[in-house]
Amino acid sequence: MAVISRGNRGNWTNIKEALNIFGDAYIQELSKQLLQLDKVASGKLLRSLDYKVIQDLEDNFKVIIIAQDYLKFIDSGRKAGKMPPPKSLLSWIEDRRIRFVNKNGKGFMKKEQTAFIIARSIGKKGIRPTNILKITLGNVLNLRSKVIANGAKLDFEYLVNSIMLDLKQ
Repeated sequence: MAVISRGNRGNWTNIKEALNIFGDAYIQELSKQLLQLDKVASGKLLRSLDYKVIQDLEDNFKVIIIAQDYLKFIDSGRKAGKMPPPKSLLSWIEDRRIRFVNKNGKGFMKKEQTAFIIARSIGKKGIRPTNILKITLGNVLNLRSKVIANGAKLDFEYLVNSIMLDLKQ
């Protein structure tokens, strides 16, 4: 019985490079989509966008997208129901310079009052989803799928060649 090694285990340089190209393209496209949808207030979300390529012990690869937690609400929205905490909206209100006029028409409401009104509206109506992550993925895969496939093909060829060399020895 022959023992077949996989050559240089874990040396998947081509697929790693392809996934890094994909990660860069994904972050660029996601930033572009956020700007087009006017989902940028302070710029904090855009600055937080990053990715990591992770390889586990079984040589499975993952591209992990890193972002502020509220990207999930931009992407999948929020169902109507319980209102969010008004305090979580204060910095967004400041960044967007949102000001509501008092009922008497003189002056403006305090930020806390404005946050409460917006939070109550979100609780009643929810937030419409944008599906921005899925749209971004589709756009990037259309542009970069050949790069990823080629990286996988090169690494697979290397694997097959190393097995063939082991069999000849």
